[in-house]
Amino acid sequence: MSVDPPVTVQAQRPSAFLRLLRVLRERWWIVALSALVCTLTALAVSLSSPKEYEASASLLFRNPGFSDALFGSDVFAPSLDPARESSTNLLLVESREVAGAVKRELGLDETTSDLLDKVEVEERTNADIVEIRARDENPRLAARIAGEFATQYVLFRQRADRRKIDDAENLISERLADLPPDAGAERTQLQDALQRLIALGAVQTGNAEVIDRPEVPTVAASPQTRRDVAVALFVGLILGVAIALLVDFLDRRVKSAEEFEELYRVPTLSTVPQSTFAAKRITTQGAPFEPFRILYSGLGFLSVSGPIRVLMVTSAVAEEGKTSVAVTLARA
Repeated sequence: MSVDPPVTVQAQRPSAFLRLLRVLRERWWIVALSALVCTLTALAVSLSSPKEYEASASLLFRNPGFSDALFGSDVFAPSLDPARESSTNLLLVESREVAGAVKRELGLDETTSDLLDKVEVEERTNADIVEIRARDENPRLAARIAGEFATQYVLFRQRADRRKIDDAENLISERLADLPPDAGAERTQLQDALQRLIALGAVQTGNAEVIDRPEVPTVAASPQTRRDVAVALFVGLILGVAIALLVDFLDRRVKSAEEFEELYRVPTLSTVPQSTFAAKRITTQGAPFEPFRILYSGLGFLSVSGPIRVLMVTSAVAEEGKTSVAVTLARA
């Protein structure tokens, strides 16, 4: 109900927290439905997913010092950047060449890419150790894959280092063949270096060794139903709150006296409950009549400049109770 002249008020905007509480109170079913759907979906996906088992093996990277013992220096010196050397080792562990060797050794039918998808390599913090984790629906196969990746990496590094030594041996052998007969001192030095290279090739370790062999897992690593359901519940609640806020933002209806005053900058004289209009007859002694007494009293405060002779009772749509308000107000 509005009066002429209107009295402008400066409505105090409710805090964001109070607005959120109002939205949650009015649209709690959206939050509940969202949480229920997300939880049931996660539960269904988790229960229908096949179990996967995880096994792990550990590799230790270290230089045994054979080059220093034989030559007085490291023939295959590592990178000057330890972080770069570590990253290179991680990439080599899960390289396609190592994966191909694992596939051949285990006699697997899957592709190299599918095999690599089952393996994860992670470096331990502040240590020259990497952990190789393999997952598979078969727990024994998961353990075999993890262990074989560790073994094949060591063999890969051994072969690579031995190829370098073989190349050096070939170069020295060619140099010896080209020496003149009178170059005895140089021949002796080259023959001594060749013998040391042969000895070094025999003890090559690849600068890596397996320190932890995988054990056959007895408990599935995934799916983790409880964790998945808890995460889905949390996500569902957040999503539900976001949807409720969006729906409330798109809803242009005025739902409270405070919101009415904020939008139109006029005071609310009284509010009449919806249940009042459901009564067949409003008596002057009953509780439903009290809002109209308050409205009548409020109109008195607006008539300080002169008596109010005309009131207009209106509404946004038909059959909202205009006649009931006008008649009952007249009775008040």
